[in-house]
Amino acid sequence: ENYRRSGDRGGRGRGGRGRGDRGGRADRGGGRGRGRGRTDARQRGRGSDSDTRPGAVKINLKLLENAGFEHLYGIAPVLNALKANERNFANPDDEEKAEDLNDLLDLQERLSTVDGIDDGFSRALEDEFEDRKEDKRIIKPEAKLAPYLFVQEGTMDNTKRSFRSDAKIQASSEIVTLAKERGLPVAEVDKGVLNTLCGSRPHQGFVLRCGGLDFELMRSIPSAVGEDAKSNPLVWLALDEVVDPQNLGALLRSIYFLGGGERVGVIVTAKNSSPLTPAVSAASSGALEFMTVYSTSNLPKMLNNAKDNGWRVLGA
Repeated sequence: ENYRRSGDRGGRGRGGRGRGDRGGRADRGGGRGRGRGRTDARQRGRGSDSDTRPGAVKINLKLLENAGFEHLYGIAPVLNALKANERNFANPDDEEKAEDLNDLLDLQERLSTVDGIDDGFSRALEDEFEDRKEDKRIIKPEAKLAPYLFVQEGTMDNTKRSFRSDAKIQASSEIVTLAKERGLPVAEVDKGVLNTLCGSRPHQGFVLRCGGLDFELMRSIPSAVGEDAKSNPLVWLALDEVVDPQNLGALLRSIYFLGGGERVGVIVTAKNSSPLTPAVSAASSGALEFMTVYSTSNLPKMLNNAKDNGWRVLGA
């Protein structure tokens, strides 16, 4: 589209001498009009090629988002998400099909005991049951409304020369093993599919389709004194309207290094804070997957109450 737009802008230049005409000058033997025509032909060819080349996969990301799926990318976030097992890896499509089949089977059994049921209706019911059971429509994995682990083609091929470190090779193998243990299907796809799923972010050959993470509501910080204090974090980090996912992810990574949720708790404002997106997980190097991030609708009130409960509040 960008290529076509640049040509269109050129065509609107004064006297037809815009950038679109410059494309024709590469053909020094031809006039301005012929050069522009060849440029347009290239543009049309590129547009049609984009629909057939391997990387151009039309995926309804909005539909996937509305179905509750996210696409984690990168070795660390994907590996940690599978280790923590806090995300939803259930397949809603399979559950719905199972419910439909169970309903049909139950109806079939109940009708078999009723006298006077038309034989044609019974056969139609049996046909419907078999059709649903054997529904094998061919849908590409990246287009399915189902959790998936997508691996770039050739990533797991140990026979090829690899510039990855031994640690990354081991982590890649562990990702595939954990995915299979979680019951996730694994699909090898080309790099273009992975780029489409994660918005051309650095995926390192892995994209995990799964459920998202949400904040956990907290009404007050637990008391700093008494028996309850022993099981609570020693420090709480209160973040006021951190909207940038990179900043939030970097803070979570540092917090996890300092002890994670056991020593340092995290509270954010319920409004005007970055949600826990795949970008946050990537910026945290996957630390988000092992942490619980709390939210509050009234941060000043929470901090004032924390003072009364034995906490010292410092602002920066």
